[in-house]
Amino acid sequence: MNLQNIGAKVFRYRGQIPALLLLLILPVVCFFPCPISTLLGDIYALKLLSFSFILSGVFYRTYAVGFRFDHSSGRNRHNQVAQHLNITDAYSMSQHPLYFSNGLLWMGILLVLDNCLAFCIGCCYYIVLSSVIIRTETVFLDNTFGEEYRQWKKKRPAFLPNPMKYKRGAKRFNWMRVFATEYPSWVSIIASVLALHILKNSIESNTFSFGKGDLQLVVVGLVVGFSGRFYKYIVVRKWLKKSI
Repeated sequence: MNLQNIGAKVFRYRGQIPALLLLLILPVVCFFPCPISTLLGDIYALKLLSFSFILSGVFYRTYAVGFRFDHSSGRNRHNQVAQHLNITDAYSMSQHPLYFSNGLLWMGILLVLDNCLAFCIGCCYYIVLSSVIIRTETVFLDNTFGEEYRQWKKKRPAFLPNPMKYKRGAKRFNWMRVFATEYPSWVSIIASVLALHILKNSIESNTFSFGKGDLQLVVVGLVVGFSGRFYKYIVVRKWLKKSI
């Protein structure tokens, strides 16, 4: 199996593969405690940092999704889809704004564990994972758009946004698309924070720990999930008869 086939597999199962990270970091959290909060001097500083990364990732991902073309990227699983090349707004500042925002989300979620080694392993895991997917997408876009894509790629940083490259697009921000397509990501974020928070507290207390804050996260996750599905499948598709 060549690298391109591996990339296609990783792209297809990109939503499930991150769960394997838990197998890597579980023994680290159990046997190699190295609290990040000690370095920061305060557990609340760690929580604020974690929340800031997550919020920044959500906002930037929302910005990228809200302005992109229809049928140019999204939640497709089996193969790449791109009827248009995104070159404005978030895509004018970097080639892969979604993976940049996902990187912010990963860092924010990993900080919940309060373990420096687990954080470093998780970041390396994400870099490898996203690099494989990005390579696959790059080949696909090059084959699909040819010289137009190569000229755009040449002038844009791959990952970190460069505000000096910003170019406003003609499209209006699409809130309908954001609410109808991004709610699974929001549920995944909540579920990840919940799982790692329970894991951390259970390891520290040597018993299963599920507190009031965890219950609140469950409720929020359920509300977001069911509301998102209702909006997408009932409001948008059935009542408004629109395709997202």
